Amino acid sequence: MRAFIAIELEKTAQDKLSSLQEGLKKTLANIKLVETGNIHLTLRFLGEIDENKLTLVKKILEDTVSCENAFEISLGSLGAFPSNNKIKVIWVGVKEGEEILTNLAHNINSLLEKVGFAKPDQEFSAHITLARTHSTLNKLNLKEFLAQNIKLDARIKIKNIILFKSTLTAEGAIYERLYEANFKKI
Repeated sequence: MRAFIAIELEKTAQDKLSSLQEGLKKTLANIKLVETGNIHLTLRFLGEIDENKLTLVKKILEDTVSCENAFEISLGSLGAFPSNNKIKVIWVGVKEGEEILTNLAHNINSLLEKVGFAKPDQEFSAHITLARTHSTLNKLNLKEFLAQNIKLDARIKIKNIILFKSTLTAEGAIYERLYEANFKKI
């Protein structure tokens, strides 16, 4: 099964990000938006894993969060991977809480490596994907939109980490919650 570990955002945060997506639509660029209900912050993409590894992953998530307090992050401005000049992925960054998220991802990755998972291909980057481009159609409009340096005023309480199953379909990915590990309350 295809799986990933992520922080699911509260509906209010998803709605704020959805309003940014509306601005992206107006650029008329050839983009595929992440569905509002699927907007999340990925800590680790696992790819295809055997179902017999699920118990190990669940234990790692539980061990990672059981001694940690819930925390808050705030969202920053829009950006693009690999750059604003060569846009493939459009994202919103994390302004406050990036260090906590980075440490969390690092701890998860270290524990996963100890039980046989490969090291991730890329370093963790605290961001939330909003859209992906499919061609260069109207990319200038998209670059101009990103150059506006729009900042989001959103604080998000992080209460848990979710293990998701991801099923790819012609209409897009379908996410199914497999496990939820909750942080200690503040």
